[in-house]
Amino acid sequence: NRKFLSVTADGSFSLANNGFWGMNIVQGEKYDFSIALRTPTSYKGSLKAKIVDSNNKILAEMELKSVTGEWKYTKATLSAKGSATDARLVIEGNGKGELCMDMISLMPQKRWGKSGMRTDLGEALKALRPTFFRFPGGCWVEGEEIAQRYQWKNTIGPMDCRIPLWNIWGYNATHGIGYHEYLQLAKDLGAEPLFCINAGVSHKEVIPSDQIDQWIQDALDAIEYANGPVTSVWGAARARNGHPEPFNMKYIEVGNENFGSVYFRNFELISNAIKARYPEMQI
Repeated sequence: NRKFLSVTADGSFSLANNGFWGMNIVQGEKYDFSIALRTPTSYKGSLKAKIVDSNNKILAEMELKSVTGEWKYTKATLSAKGSATDARLVIEGNGKGELCMDMISLMPQKRWGKSGMRTDLGEALKALRPTFFRFPGGCWVEGEEIAQRYQWKNTIGPMDCRIPLWNIWGYNATHGIGYHEYLQLAKDLGAEPLFCINAGVSHKEVIPSDQIDQWIQDALDAIEYANGPVTSVWGAARARNGHPEPFNMKYIEVGNENFGSVYFRNFELISNAIKARYPEMQI
């Protein structure tokens, strides 16, 4: 992740994130906060993180200290002393100098399932009683251009090592929910995971069939990550990410809403390669 926020301060400043139409904060609940900070030259002054409601009433706050010339995480647990459905996270300071900020996160400790979904969303999904769970979604698979397609290998491992992706909805996604979390969510739901993989097709481009080897390998590796033993390359990666036992994925989809002679040929090549290595997979 090579993008971060740089603030040049000369006096007081305030940065706010409203979440999606306000954050739901519950009195007495605990929230895990973290931020990566550094100062390229120097910063002298105060720095705080706050959770506030729409009337700027402080629901929780902490001092942020130890800003150095190198990236360093500050982590803390904030306990809410009030409730609000329209809260926001605020980083505020009063000082002089340059501050760099990255990986700012506020997460409730009470979350749903091992996948760590927001409780109300996880419960709503569970109530649907799905028998299968298709991911990661439609246009997300393809991307506006090939370079912006979903690449599952960029979405696993430590959060700050995941490669953000600019998407057609106009923002950078951090992949906080990556391939591993999708597989775990399917397991939490008791649903069969159905992974949709790019077939060399974006909204604007098509990869010729004689250049599709990387797509074939990505599909094979995705299945190995989901199902392979811990002695395999990608099965070992799954174990490092906290799930040594296989997810037992049975279904894989090759392409999303795609059509045309090149897609059909690409589908055939990817499908044949999958069946040759994993004959039990349903495509």
